[in-house]
Amino acid sequence: MKILVTGASGFVGSHLVPYLLEAGHSIVAAGRDQKRLERTFPEKDRKLTLVATSYDGDLVDLFNDNKINAIVHLAAKLPSRATPDQLDAYIVANVLLLERILNASLRYGVKNVVYLSSQSVYSSFNKLPFSESEPARPDNFYGLSKLMGEELAGMYNRVHDMQIKSLRAAQLIGKGEREGYMLSMFIEKARRGEPLSVWGDGKGARDYLSIDDLNSAILSALLYEVTGVFNIGSGRPVTHLELAKTISRVFKNEAQIIMEKNKKEDKSVRFMEVASAKELLSWVPVFELKNALLALKKYL
Repeated sequence: MKILVTGASGFVGSHLVPYLLEAGHSIVAAGRDQKRLERTFPEKDRKLTLVATSYDGDLVDLFNDNKINAIVHLAAKLPSRATPDQLDAYIVANVLLLERILNASLRYGVKNVVYLSSQSVYSSFNKLPFSESEPARPDNFYGLSKLMGEELAGMYNRVHDMQIKSLRAAQLIGKGEREGYMLSMFIEKARRGEPLSVWGDGKGARDYLSIDDLNSAILSALLYEVTGVFNIGSGRPVTHLELAKTISRVFKNEAQIIMEKNKKEDKSVRFMEVASAKELLSWVPVFELKNALLALKKYL
């Protein structure tokens, strides 16, 4: 299969492209910056084509000469603490770009598309575990834009008989994940042998997923002739305190875990059921939290 991967030089793409190449597929890796693409994929491979693109216009640069069979759409605007959230920026990057990709895929006869959505379409307004059968209720602009992308994909499936699969990914563990968040801060402190600070009682919880498990989910979605929305997670919540303890063990950090009871923690619990992916994509997560962290440790 010849697969177009948008946003290929980002965190997920940097792991997915080598994985798909190893599985025997040819890849057109697209990104906005040619130099970044070359840094991300420095090794030459006859099955890998790097394409720098602005994603503007009719996307001829991506489709015209490449004979694409399938698409994995990763390109997106992610939340950032450095800049204020503005809905219009998310709409442009996460909805309108997807619409251009889907329009181009129609013109070139490509119906098999995997769209990377996010667990951020859910919030504390959803009951646990988060299920695809319940209406998603995002509480931020990023999650809203991802949900709008899912609705757009669903419309294309209905109207144009496409095979678009939207994958709601849990919080990822892997080399290159964004810095400045609890997971990455715990890991960096543990590597330096510093105490890990857990706010409140550490009872808030999240659903963590190995990047390797996400890779296998995307490949399964490409191979199966299904449509719809699928939760891709571990299926279980990990509390902030459990995360801190597991990271300390994996990175052999002998410093104490400090419980900062006076600091207000986010006590929300977020995790997804993954029965649909197991049934319709024949996918199951393989890496438990400890093993996902051990795999990450090899790269650090």
